[in-house]
This record gives sequence, structure tokens and C-alpha cells, in this order.
Amino acid sequence: MNLSFSKACTLGDGCLGYPKGKNTCYLSFTHSEKQKQFLEWKITKINQELGTKGKVNSRKIYDKRTLKTYYSCQSMVTSKLLVPLREQFYPQGKKLFSKNYLYDLGLEALAIFWMDDGCVVSSNNVGLLATYCTEKEAKIIASWIHNLTKVNPRLYLDRGLYRLRILSGEMPGFVTLIKPHMHSTLQNKVTLRYKNRTKNSEIYAASLNIAFADEDDKRARAQDKQYVIA
Repeated sequence: MNLSFSKACTLGDGCLGYPKGKNTCYLSFTHSEKQKQFLEWKITKINQELGTKGKVNSRKIYDKRTLKTYYSCQSMVTSKLLVPLREQFYPQGKKLFSKNYLYDLGLEALAIFWMDDGCVVSSNNVGLLATYCTEKEAKIIASWIHNLTKVNPRLYLDRGLYRLRILSGEMPGFVTLIKPHMHSTLQNKVTLRYKNRTKNSEIYAASLNIAFADEDDKRARAQDKQYVIA
């Protein structure tokens, strides 16, 4: 059974866990309210793969520290089909990125990972992926990204853990590849800004004609098959 989308959703914000006293596994998410459409899109696709009936619920949270009220949306699905993913991705009770877990995931998975944990620095068009993992894991993720896109993510240390940086010169090509698999409400994560006309700006300009996944899902999946690691 193909669980590639559900598996992809575990890389970033998705959390896999075991309900107490039950021989099954859950996949849960918490997003800000402004990302509700994105979460609904993810849950719809996950339901299709797993045969689940997950729904997205909104909730209001009062933060005593900041004395402010925040709004978030949450969702959770439960399925025995998720048990092997939990065993493989959480070998000692916590997430551990490995070559075995990533090898069969393609551009769609990278795009979901980017929508969850990636961003573009608007002042210089540098891409950042908040992996916050060990150096070994960061190198594995960087190699996976390179195999899919030919870009060369750089590791950098941040508070004892590693994040990845994609230089501005490689971002137009990177955006071109992942945009067909992204949700349109997250377009800020593939938006670059140029003051002058350059080769990179022209590559990026061409990517503006590419449809987002929720606009043209069929074309996105067709392209993804070309970039899955053999």
C-alpha cells in the first residue's frame, strides 16, 4: 500500500505516537489558525490513503505568560498502518532521520517538509529549513535534498542543533521543483524578491506560471514520479 503522503507528513509538524492500551498508532498535527486550509488539505489526502475520517478542529488558547489569546487548529488520525512508520522513524522514542526513512520519498515529501519547517528570508532570498537535529541527521537530509533537486544545502549550528540553509542562487531552481507540490496558501514560502533582472530572477519569473498542488494536483504527482530516488 502506498502511504507516501502520510509518511511525508511525519517529517515536519506531524507527530506519531501510540495511544495507551491500544495496538495502533496516531498521527497528530497542530497548526496556527491561518494554516487551517493547508491542514484540511493534508488531512483529506491522509484520509484517502489510510481510510480514516480525520477532521480539523479549531481551538482558542490563552497564554498566561504573554497574557494573549491564540487560535490554533488541530487534527489527529489513528490507524494500524502507521505503526511501521512509528517504529522506523522513532527507533528510541524520538524522531531520527535516516537514509532508510527518506530514500523512497520524492519531491512531494520535500515540499510538505518545506511547508511545515521551511521559509525564505525576504531580505536576501536565502532558504532556511528548521530541521533542528544532529549533525549526522542534517547531513542525511541535505544529501536527500541534493539527490532530488541538485541544490547543496549548507549546515549551520543553532543552539546546539543543526538547521539547513539554501543559498539564494539555488533558490529559483529549488522553488521551481517543489512549487507544484505545495498548497497555494503557503505561497510565501516560495516567494522570492528581485530588484534587478538577472538569470535567477528570470528562472523565478518562469516558476510563477507553475500551478500549486491544490490548483493542479494531477500534474504535480506526475512530475514527482520523475524525481523519486531509485
